[in-house]
Amino acid sequence: MTSETEPEGVVSASNYVSGNWPWCAFDKNVATFWMGTLRTNEWLAYQFTAPVFVHTVSLLVADTIACPRNVQVQKSEDGVNWIDATSILILKRTTDLQNIFVSSAGFASMWRLLIRDTYGAAPAIGELNFIGFEQLQSD
Repeated sequence: MTSETEPEGVVSASNYVSGNWPWCAFDKNVATFWMGTLRTNEWLAYQFTAPVFVHTVSLLVADTIACPRNVQVQKSEDGVNWIDATSILILKRTTDLQNIFVSSAGFASMWRLLIRDTYGAAPAIGELNFIGFEQLQSD
């Protein structure tokens, strides 16, 4: 991503620190990151251009103190009503790539990572990737 809407999709977040925009977590550049402003209940979302079946979420944290602890992967069709797809307690404070496997996968246009709390500071996500496949369109 190079902005909230380029090259495709829409990135949004609950909050962000100026210069650490939400789209920085989707720009494939580990030197940039999204940073929330609170330790609890921050979220980072991506709206796809078509429904996507997400089965895995890869997460790269920018700093171990900003590592999420309790997280939920959620899906939505309207951006208002969110359904939990999986919940996880991240036991390892690390800046290594982590994969979260979605236990209740399914198709949805919007996906987000809801960070219930962190290990110390506001979350700083270097890269976030919702891995899956698009729904086939019938003729």
